[in-house]
This record gives sequence, structure tokens and C-alpha cells, in this order.
Amino acid sequence: MTGQNYIHKMTAVFITLLMICSCIGSTNVFAAVKPIFEINSNVFNKSAISAEEIYLGESIKLTGKAALLDTKKCKYSYLSKYENQSWTTMQDFTSSSSYTWKPKSVGKYRICIKVLSPSNAVYKKMFNLEVKPKLENQSIISASHIKEDDIITLVGNAAGGTPDYQYEFYFKEKNSDKWQILSSFGKAETISWMPQKTGEFEICIKAADKKSKTVDKYFDLIVDSEKPSSAEYLLYVKTSLFAPYQWSCELGDEDIISVSKPTALEEYDFANAATVLVYRIKTLSAGSSTLSLHYRSYHGEDYYLKYDITVDRSLNMEVNSSEGEYFVKKIPEINQVKQDFSITVEDTISDGKWQCEVSDANVIETEASENADGIITYNFNALRSGYASIDLMCKSKSGTVIIYYLVYNIYVDENLDITTESVDGYYMENSGLPQIKIE
Repeated sequence: MTGQNYIHKMTAVFITLLMICSCIGSTNVFAAVKPIFEINSNVFNKSAISAEEIYLGESIKLTGKAALLDTKKCKYSYLSKYENQSWTTMQDFTSSSSYTWKPKSVGKYRICIKVLSPSNAVYKKMFNLEVKPKLENQSIISASHIKEDDIITLVGNAAGGTPDYQYEFYFKEKNSDKWQILSSFGKAETISWMPQKTGEFEICIKAADKKSKTVDKYFDLIVDSEKPSSAEYLLYVKTSLFAPYQWSCELGDEDIISVSKPTALEEYDFANAATVLVYRIKTLSAGSSTLSLHYRSYHGEDYYLKYDITVDRSLNMEVNSSEGEYFVKKIPEINQVKQDFSITVEDTISDGKWQCEVSDANVIETEASENADGIITYNFNALRSGYASIDLMCKSKSGTVIIYYLVYNIYVDENLDITTESVDGYYMENSGLPQIKIE
């Protein structure tokens, strides 16, 4: 074969290849051909990553860059490998010379950026990346509602990031934009502070790790001349007679309200195998919280109740909204415990002692107090609608002789207002029967 014939034959082969590539939609004769080789190279591959250490939730930028090649015709591919797992192609060969990526897990990664040259050679460059736990500010304050001249404790606490941690403490008046520093950045985790005036304040605790990454956490503080008394509320929920404590309870903010362990009433609905569970709720400080209850029956049925709650500065609670899936259509209401009335008697019997009995403690509860003059006051709280009788007895020391005896029949309506149905008994000579005092 002459040299001229060889050239003509190779030209024909080349034209045939171009026609084949054109038919499959490619304008690059090498695009459908496997790379001729793939090697690590810091000479032809000058790619880079924006950081070798980031926090979970942050993104990293991968930049592909070729050298000593026709960069306009180069393509780039981006791969990652998490610890001992296999390689994952995040972006196959593309003309884009950058790729932004957000890792999903804490740990160590290997990153590979590949450069595909016009001659179909692949040059790789490897990188190490460590993803650390996100810095979390877990600081707390000892109270959110105090009275004047009380001291509050601020506690800095952090997790994640890069130890060691430092903390900085600030405060400002609620309606002001001017922050005042209580303590500059340092390793001290706890400081004490006594506000110099009453009002509403905002507190900020800054947490910083070794890499100077910072996270702020904010708190509200109310300072009153006198801290108001807590209010109490009751929530009655229907429950199974055979597993009454199947309900679980969760609070959104335990600094705003507290909930005691529930009590099952001696009140039975045998037809539906049900009874009633009582939750006692107490307000602690002003703010917002949620109260969530969940019940799962033995048959796999799920019921839930959720209440959105606001507590004002006087520690009175308001239910903003309620929702849920319950045994019946009507969602149970939260009602305030009312100290509605009291009865006062004189402890003038040297050999006797007063006793108080309530026929239904689910309707009325009582608490007694005695002053220095021997005056005893029984305070009564209305809990729910119903009838109850109050028996006051003054017995001898031996307990065998009833010296005085008083009976009060009470009705509590749905609004927890009381009506005295009747009063009877015998008391001191020349003295009328002690009357109920409505608060």
C-alpha cells in the first residue's frame, strides 16, 4: 500500500467515526470512548476544596481546575466517600468547574475531583474532610420570674463543635436595643446577677468553641416587686378502667408550667369500662408552653390531646387553643382551681380538737390553718361540679365524745361557683353557727 493510499484509507476511517458520533448526538469523537488512563496528578489537576473541616449543616464548595491543558475543553467530576463506605458520584463529568455539597453525617470523608482532558485522560486529586457536630448552646437560667432583690444564676453550657468552650453573658431591658455586658468571654460557666430594678429583661448567653464559632441563646426574665402566687388548674380525662395510667404527658416548657402525676378517681363507668384521670397543673412563670397527652389502647388505637398555653405576669393561665383525637367529640377543658370559701371556728376547748371531713374530695378539697389566738380557718377549693358535705367536729381528747358538730351541704356548678344548700349542727352557747365566707 502506497503512502497516499494509506492516508486516503485513514481519512475514510476518521470520517466514518465522525458520522457514527454524529448519529448518537455527540460532537466529541472521544466522548463515547473509555478514558485512556486515570491517574492521580497534582500537576495537571489543581482543584481545591473550600475547607477541610466544617460543622454539620454547613456546605463546602468543590472547585475543579486544570493546568497545562486546554481548560476550555476539560470536564470535571466530583465524588465522595464516607469513612469505610464505597465511593459515591455526586456529579458526573460536566463542564461546570464548581460544585456545592452539604454532607449529611458527622465523620470523616474522602473527596475526589477528577479532570477529564480533551485527550480523554483523567487526572484525579484527593482531599480529606472532617464534619464535626454542630455547636449547640445548651445554656440555662435558674428562673424566668423573680422578685426584686432576688439573685438569678446564669449557666453557660455547650456541646458539639470543637472544645474547649467559652461563654459571654449579656442583658438588656425588653424595650431597649442596648445590650449590657455582665461577663466577657471566659471559661467561667456560671455567674450570678441581681437586677437593679423591676421590669422585663432579655438575657443572652453566647457560647464559643475553640474555632471561634459562636451560638447565642436568649431568655426572658420578669422582675416584680412581689412575685405573684402560682395558680392551679385541673384537667379531667377519660381513661380505661383496666389501665387508667396508660396516658403519657409531655410539656413544651417545664419552666412555665408543671404537671403532677395523675390520679385516678373512684368514679366508674362500667358500661364503657372507663374511669377518670386527673392532672393538676401549676403555673410557674410567665411565658408560653404546650401540654400534650397521648394514649394508646390495647387494640392499637391512638388518642392525643394538645393544649397551647400562655401564662401572664400574674401567673394566670389561658388556653389559646386545643386539639386532639379523643374518646368523645368534646375535648376536655382545663379549669382553674378556685379557693372559693372558708369556715372559721374557735379552738376554745382545752380538752378537744377540731376535725374536718369532706364527703367527696373530688368536688371539694380543704386545707386548715391556725393563728396564735387559736382561731382555725378551713379553706376550701372547688374542683369540679357536684354535691359534697362538709362535717366539722370538735371531739374530746379520747375521741369518744363529740363536743360540737357542724354540717354544711354544698353544691358546685359547672362554673365552679358554690351554693350552700343547708347548714346544721350544734355549737357554742350564745353563738350562732359559723357561716361560710365566700372569697
